[in-house]
Parts: sequence; structure tokens; C-alpha cells
Amino acid sequence: MISIIVPVFNQIEYTKKFMQSLEETITVPFELIVIDNGSTDDTFLFLEELAHRFQNGETKFNEVLV
Repeated sequence: MISIIVPVFNQIEYTKKFMQSLEETITVPFELIVIDNGSTDDTFLFLEELAHRFQNGETKFNEVLV
């Protein structure tokens, strides 16, 4: 399995576009590890929502760690 590690900081729109692109293009099993470097925008809320969607089987990710 591939591990993709993504550091993020206060760029929620880029983070959303990146996550959408991953879901649309990656065809092999992978785990997504996101490191939020203390964002002060809505990045943390978005990542919590992403983790929740993963837990409910609503994403193509094999594993999401925030």
C-alpha cells in the first residue's frame, strides 16, 4: 500500500482541490496521512469532515489519519 503524507497550513481551498484530485485519479490502494501545521482557517474542520466521511465509507481512501 502507498502512504501519502500531506502537510497543510491555512490553504483550505487548495487542500480541498488536492483531496478531490486524489479521489478522482488514484487507482491503487493508499492511506492518506494529513498533518495540519496549526491552521487558523477552516482546514481542521474540513479534515475532521474528511475523516468522518472515510469512517462512513464515503471516500475512496483506504485509510485517513489526521
